Amino acid sequence: GHFERTPKFGVQGNQSPPMTAFLYRQKAVPYLVMNTLFLCYSFLPVIFSWQRETWLAIPFLMLFPAGFMLVILKDLADMVRMQRG
Repeated sequence: GHFERTPKFGVQGNQSPPMTAFLYRQKAVPYLVMNTLFLCYSFLPVIFSWQRETWLAIPFLMLFPAGFMLVILKDLADMVRMQRG
């Protein structure tokens, strides 16, 4: 058989999709709350490592909270940008 792709965003053939197709237009507050909870949860291994004095593990374990913090800051920046215009 022959596979025919369903057009997305009304795009036919080799046309490029509209730029609005790539914008993040979901409500940001629930994602902000969820990522904040994940940030708090990601500190638990750091706390356990600190209590057990496994100092060499702490820099590695801090990668996870740092990642969640970057996502939260990006969401906040997007929220501010969307409110300004």
